[in-house]
Amino acid sequence: MAVMYIAWLIVKGTLAWPSPADVSGNPLRSAGAAFDIVDILTVDLYEDEYVEVSEDGVEDRVREQRLNGSFGSLWRLFYYIA
Repeated sequence: MAVMYIAWLIVKGTLAWPSPADVSGNPLRSAGAAFDIVDILTVDLYEDEYVEVSEDGVEDRVREQRLNGSFGSLWRLFYYIA
């Protein structure tokens, strides 16, 4: 995997360190940024962030009711297999 990653860097031309003219005073464009796969300046990192809502707990409550019910051992077996 390491060899394939280095080969990919060579093919993409990102293995070389950026010149000082490319950095242009931006601390995020440092020498380590040459190996970034995604440009963090153009990607919105909070766009697809998951926000838990109250409906998410419904499945947990149903599962607890099943496990504590009369067929709890069979439900445990089902959840173990599934």
